[in-house]
Amino acid sequence: MTRTTVVIPARGGSKGIPNKNLVHLGGMTLVQRAVRLARSVTASVVVTTDSEEIMESAMLKMPDLIPVYRDKDLARDDTPLDPVIVNAASQVSSDIIITLLPTCPFVDLVSIVDATITGPVAQAGDSRSQDT
Repeated sequence: MTRTTVVIPARGGSKGIPNKNLVHLGGMTLVQRAVRLARSVTASVVVTTDSEEIMESAMLKMPDLIPVYRDKDLARDDTPLDPVIVNAASQVSSDIIITLLPTCPFVDLVSIVDATITGPVAQAGDSRSQDT
């Protein structure tokens, strides 16, 4: 059986909008909206953050999520997303990792399921994605 995990990266520091992952939209914080959607996809949900406040907000929606607190080198403004996701994914045993950004609150379940089903198949058949 294929095991799927959703990883939600939610850094506390933000230059543009301080604590943007805690901004309320429709009665929930952005990170809570992401957790709610992730929970509808799989029981394996990881939130990776450098903020206790963000983790507490996320756990209000899903107390059994997998918390991953980032090291400072993974929480800088210039840190790319890939190492953050790899670090979080290394905490679980999964065949498929889905990244769900809290700052994209209008992503829906259909988009996630579609990407999960067609993404790996499309990539495997796409010769441009293979190393040469």
